Amino acid sequence: VGIKHNETVDSLANQASQTGMTPIDFVQPHQDVLRQNKMRAFKRWSSEWSSASSGPGAWYRSLQPTIARRPWLKDFKMSKYEISSICRMRLGHCLTGQHLFRLNILATPSCTCGEEVQSLDHVLLGCTLNRNVLRLPKSVPLPVNAKFILISTNKCFRPIASFLNNNKLKI
Repeated sequence: VGIKHNETVDSLANQASQTGMTPIDFVQPHQDVLRQNKMRAFKRWSSEWSSASSGPGAWYRSLQPTIARRPWLKDFKMSKYEISSICRMRLGHCLTGQHLFRLNILATPSCTCGEEVQSLDHVLLGCTLNRNVLRLPKSVPLPVNAKFILISTNKCFRPIASFLNNNKLKI
């Protein structure tokens, strides 16, 4: 009482609470609409991502069970070659005998060292042709496999990049 236009505001608020609508034309700032649309799209993408259990992207989803808000490579100072190699490993599209055989590029999945299958595990952890071994941080528990190493993102990407460079490997 005594406040200018208070009765008008109270009347409009009461009307809006009953009908869910306001009689006043309200223009929402475009930044708010953009933010809401981004949030809606991210929630939908996250829901679809987590509900898909097989098919394309299954390997990557097993490494990245939720969608990150920032790219994994944001804080790394690595060359384009190192980043693309790690991306290929994370996507399951590396230049191993196993993958190239699956694509009908090679006649056999075997490694030149004599191993029956040149898998990513074999290249990173067991190939006798590598002059240098993959040195993982002591905080990474043993035994390990390629999938576990790639899940341990921040701790293992730099050692993987060094390993690839030291052995002159193209993955």
